Amino acid sequence: MVILLSLYALTTTLLLVGIIIRYRHVCKQLRKITHTLFRIRTANDHQRVRVQTSVQLLHQLSDELNQFLRHHKQLGERTLFLEEERNQMLMHLSHDLRTPLTSLLGYIEVIQRNAVGLSAEDKDSYLDVIHAKAVKLITQINDFFELAKLDSMESPLTLAPFDIVPVVQEVILSLHQPIELSQIEPILRLPNHPVLVYGNALGTERILLNLITNAYRYGVEGQFLGIEIQASTNEVVVQVSDKGKGISIADSPYIFNRFYTGQRSRGHHVQGSGLGLAIAKKLAEKQNGSLTFTSVPFENTTFFLTLPAHP
Repeated sequence: MVILLSLYALTTTLLLVGIIIRYRHVCKQLRKITHTLFRIRTANDHQRVRVQTSVQLLHQLSDELNQFLRHHKQLGERTLFLEEERNQMLMHLSHDLRTPLTSLLGYIEVIQRNAVGLSAEDKDSYLDVIHAKAVKLITQINDFFELAKLDSMESPLTLAPFDIVPVVQEVILSLHQPIELSQIEPILRLPNHPVLVYGNALGTERILLNLITNAYRYGVEGQFLGIEIQASTNEVVVQVSDKGKGISIADSPYIFNRFYTGQRSRGHHVQGSGLGLAIAKKLAEKQNGSLTFTSVPFENTTFFLTLPAHP
């Protein structure tokens, strides 16, 4: 009986000692985790939480904390990126709005000061300039708000099957006059049967309007405008090509950035607001598609609009 009691006491003591050792070990690891989190919070240190233990629960806690820290770091980087984008956007927008507004006020002031001495021809000329600049200003404002709307997660496009061939044809027809004035004869390679894609017809029309307008504006020196549709089982690709100045290597990484006008490659006399391609790319992505390009200046510049095919 005494031996049994002694064994029970020894077992209980060893068990208590084991529990105490394990408790101290867990406390040590928790203090280590707490210290690491404190350093990350106060010193902006991006180290990982590491534990040395056989306790599975502590490993799970460590893994979850590291995933949370990675997510938090990504959110911080995204916030900094968006803040920089916002600042750049406001800077560009204020410049792009101030310049035409100043010009508009200048022309209006000239008309007001010389209301009597100004000939009807000069007055009409000034009014034409005022109208053109006002239209450009409205276009820039509309582009800005359209891009802001597309950036919002609350504005998904309504997707449905549609035939992309007549959409391409309608865009070309709407641009017939300016293309004709550029003395460029479009080369069209369009199927003579329906090509169904799953996307948004109006959004696709907006993309093609931008791509084809850019092609005849910037490709006028190459006197070539090519539009082709290629369809496969899974996707449909619309190619818009020109042989003009193209896009330089220096401009290539930034061509889809908002407010980027490609000053080194395109020439200031035909630059837009720098929002057109940013809007086009965002519209393509909202349709689960993509917008890419290749460019060899004065040889060939091609934009590829890829959309999901509809079975």
